[in-house]
Formats: sequence, C-alpha cells, structure tokens
Amino acid sequence: MALIKCPECGKMISDKAEYCVGCGYSIEKKNKEQTPSISFNIKGILIGGVIFVVILLFIIAQKEKSVQKRYSEYYKTDPTYAIEPRFGKDGALAKADSYLHSQAFSYDGLVHILEVEGFSTTEAEYAAEHCGADWEEQAKRKAESYLRSQAFSYDGLIHILEVEGFSRTEAEYGANHCGADWNEQAVKRAASYMRISDYSKSELIHLLEVEGFTHKQARYGVERNMK
Repeated sequence: MALIKCPECGKMISDKAEYCVGCGYSIEKKNKEQTPSISFNIKGILIGGVIFVVILLFIIAQKEKSVQKRYSEYYKTDPTYAIEPRFGKDGALAKADSYLHSQAFSYDGLVHILEVEGFSTTEAEYAAEHCGADWEEQAKRKAESYLRSQAFSYDGLIHILEVEGFSRTEAEYGANHCGADWNEQAVKRAASYMRISDYSKSELIHLLEVEGFTHKQARYGVERNMK
C-alpha cells in the first residue's frame, strides 16, 4: 500500500481509499474523471497519425503526377511511346521499338541513341538485343533512305552504312538488296557535280571513280549528262 495526497485537502491517505478520511473527497470519482482525458489523448494521436499518412500519400501522388506530366511533355511528339514514363530495361525496349518504327538503325547506332536518351549501356544493349530487329534488313532500309536523298556508288553506300555502325556483311546486304541501279546512280552523281562547277569529261569521270563508281559506270553517268 502506498500513500497519496488528497487532491482536495492535501492530507496523506492510502492509495486504496475510496474517500479522503480528512475531507470526504471521492478519490474514485477523481480517477474516473481522469480516464477520459487519457483516452482522448490516445485517440488524438491516432487521428493525427492518420492525417499525416494521408498528407504523405498526397504529396507522393502529386510528385508522381508531376513526373508523368514532365515525361508526357517530353514524349508528346512520339505517339508510339505508349506508356509514360518508362524506365529501365522495359523503357529502353519501348523506346527502341519507337525508333525502329520510324527509321532504320544498326545495333551500335540503336544502343548509342538510347544512351543519348539517358538509358544505361546495360539497358540500351538489352533493348537492342530484344527488340527483334533484323540488322541486315535494317541496313537495307538505311540504304534505301540514303538513296532517296542523294546518289551513291556501291562501294560508297557500303562505306556510309559501315560508318552508321553496320558490319561489313550487313552493309553489303543493304547495298545488294536496296534495288539501286548503279549506272543511274552515276548519272545522278555526275549531275550533282555539274550543278556546282564546270568539269571536263575526264575530270568528272575521275571524280566519280574516286567516289567508288567503276570506270564503266562513271563514263556512263558523265556521257548521259553531256549529251
């Protein structure tokens, strides 16, 4: 048994007493009055905790929304990039598919452009290895793209494809299957030279041979332009 002080008169009484022997104050009543206060404090802490969690989740949601908006703005000109944002290997693969949908790339060229986009080398290589690209067909597509804008010799086209990152085998496949008529390519190339300067027949043939055209192709191209 311990002694406590009566909250009313200050007399020391037993902690088991129901009433103060000095003033008759009800100790039991006092204890009952204090209990709701303790309960209220616990309830307040719980409510405060719930409010804090709700606010935290709201802040996280707003931050994620901000990130999505930023990436949506960045990729708004790329409708094939379906889900935004995309990160990691899956994101690199989605971006690789997007690029290959609009233009041709070599394996090395695709890895490089994905790294420029911010993907790691590991992620970019994963995408290049799993995008399902046929690199010989990519070389063919790239060759066709080049030939739509300028003229090339067979060797010149192979060289530019190798510069793009295609292997020799892939570049040769592209040059062999792009449907080019090398005589007509020589005609176009000779015409482009003649638009910028006056050349003699022999000078023009020499320039075309330097670009990789055979003597027969170069002669054909020059003579067609000098008729």
